[in-house]
Amino acid sequence: MAEGTKRHYCEPDYVRSICVIYIVCFWHMVSYTDISGFKNFRSQNIFEQITYCVLACFMIISGFFAYREYHGFKDVLKYYAGRFLRLWPLFAIAEIAMVFLGINDRQMLPYVLCGLGWLKKPYPLTLWFAGVIFLFWLLSPLLSMKKWQISAGIAVTAEVIFVALSVFFTADERLYFYWPFFAAGCFFGKLIREKDFRITIDTLRGRIITVAISLTCIALSVLISFITDSKDFKTATIPAAVLFIAGWFFFFHVLHCKFTDTIARHITYASMCMYLFHRVFFEILCRRAGFKVNSVGAWILAVLLIFTAGYAIQFLYDFLTGLPKKVLNPKTEKELH
Repeated sequence: MAEGTKRHYCEPDYVRSICVIYIVCFWHMVSYTDISGFKNFRSQNIFEQITYCVLACFMIISGFFAYREYHGFKDVLKYYAGRFLRLWPLFAIAEIAMVFLGINDRQMLPYVLCGLGWLKKPYPLTLWFAGVIFLFWLLSPLLSMKKWQISAGIAVTAEVIFVALSVFFTADERLYFYWPFFAAGCFFGKLIREKDFRITIDTLRGRIITVAISLTCIALSVLISFITDSKDFKTATIPAAVLFIAGWFFFFHVLHCKFTDTIARHITYASMCMYLFHRVFFEILCRRAGFKVNSVGAWILAVLLIFTAGYAIQFLYDFLTGLPKKVLNPKTEKELH
């Protein structure tokens, strides 16, 4: 049977929650608000770079949870089936809704539903990420081989192919932007689980030092993004992403307790549907129903509504399909990552 993690690591849940909140509640929501301050901040290069950094962190976490130990081809098929059932039906509903609302191109619907939205322009808004993740998940068992040299060779070969598809054809360049981060996350997951890595901070001094280091990492990440005077993906995103995820990882490790774990777990539970459906929700709420997000209070209300909607959709889907909802139980750490 394919093995997942030996134990659950809560810190990636925290970081993933931060990433989802940033993308859904700030980066994309700005397009639906009338708050001038938001729009002014959104136009700055630093936020383009921070967004690249956040998406890179998301890829690292996805790769981390994609690592498995396989004991035969049946395990690989089981992994594929679990991932497909977990994401594709919701992904398909979101894409059909976005086409119906005029957000994404109708002609691209067959490509997107086949997970090939990255193959040709116009790439789907938001759901390009899910299509890329599908492809990376397909390749992830090859990165989980016992011999590091073979897995590393496969990762490099895939990167070369992705670059070629983008340069010589019409494939989305974000394939080769984010593949190294996903592969690194997968390799990191392999290392962590083989060593059963643990961090123990028992003293107040140790916690203070850890918080200081983590905040320094986050500040350096933001500084790198700030001095990168461009709206394009740059190599500076690599150290920025590493510092960003390391900083938040250690910061949340210090905050680790039952209460904060519960909050992070519920946000993580709702995060996938928040991401998949937030443009549909904002389109209906703000542009069709006329809800005005013109104040911080209205923005907070919209955030709470999209969280509630995402949570409800995920819970209903799990209930209807019979998927285990044990992700809400702190003792669980199965396929639902």
